[in-house]
Amino acid sequence: MNVEFKNIKDDEWITTNEEGRMRFIKANAGNTEMVDILNKEDELEILEETKEELLESIDKINKFMRQNKRLSISVLLVFIMTLGVFTPIFKPFSWDNAEMILSLLVWALGLGFTESCIFCKHKYEKEELTIYEERLQEIKERKPELEKEIAKLKEKHNFREEEKEVNYFENLSYEKEKEKSLVRARIRK
Repeated sequence: MNVEFKNIKDDEWITTNEEGRMRFIKANAGNTEMVDILNKEDELEILEETKEELLESIDKINKFMRQNKRLSISVLLVFIMTLGVFTPIFKPFSWDNAEMILSLLVWALGLGFTESCIFCKHKYEKEELTIYEERLQEIKERKPELEKEIAKLKEKHNFREEEKEVNYFENLSYEKEKEKSLVRARIRK
C-alpha cells in the first residue's frame, strides 16, 4: 500500500509503502492524478489480499464441513452399534427389556440432539461459504476492470517506474521536518 508520496521535480515522484520501501516514478501528472493512480493501485492490492483471505476461509469451512460429516456418520454408527448390542433378540418382553428400551430411548434422544447440532453447524457453514463465494466472485469481476483503469491512467499520464538503488533504513524517526523530505538514492547504471 502506498502510504505517502512526494513530488521531487515536475514529473518525478517518490512513493513509500507501509514497510518504508520507496518507488521512483516519472509521470506527467498533478497531485490529484497521482493520488487517483496510487489509490487504484492500493485498491487492487487490497482486492488481492482479500481474495487470499477469502480462499483461506473457504478452505477452512470446507475442512470443517468434511469433519462435521464424518462426526455425524460416526455418531450414527455408534448409536447403531449400541442398538445392536443392547437389543435383545428372540427374548420375551420383561422389565429388563423395558429398562433397555428406556435407555435406548435416551440414547436416541441424545443422537437426535447431537445430529441436530451438527446439522445446524453445517447449515451455518454452508451459508457462510455461499457469502464468501459471492464476495470472491465480486473480486474476480472487479479486478480486471481495475487493472484496465490503472493501465489507462498510467498510459494517459506517461507513468513509469524507475529503478534506483535506495539506502533502506527501518524505523527511521525524524527530528526535523526538513530531514523527512530528504531522500538518499543512487541511480543504477
